[in-house]
Amino acid sequence: AAPAARLKSKIVKQVGFEIDESRGVQLGQDFAHTRAGQLRAPSDSYAAPVPETGLFVVPVAGAWGLTGRCVLRQTQPLQVTVVGLVRELEVGDD
Repeated sequence: AAPAARLKSKIVKQVGFEIDESRGVQLGQDFAHTRAGQLRAPSDSYAAPVPETGLFVVPVAGAWGLTGRCVLRQTQPLQVTVVGLVRELEVGDD
């Protein structure tokens, strides 16, 4: 049988955070490269931000290795509900 993917080298290409009814979330590949998980635009009249629900995809500049990391930072004194986490990766041959 083939060895488990966990034991193989891999590159994480992107990470998806499934967030439920949260706001003030920043996502990124590390704390130096985060971006807001929610966007506001003139079309919403810059009204008070509403909690966001959905899948937020974060591109990751990965490197070959056994682990891959990403971060989620809460910038407001509110709760965050992370329902799921998905990684898109490329698995090596070793």
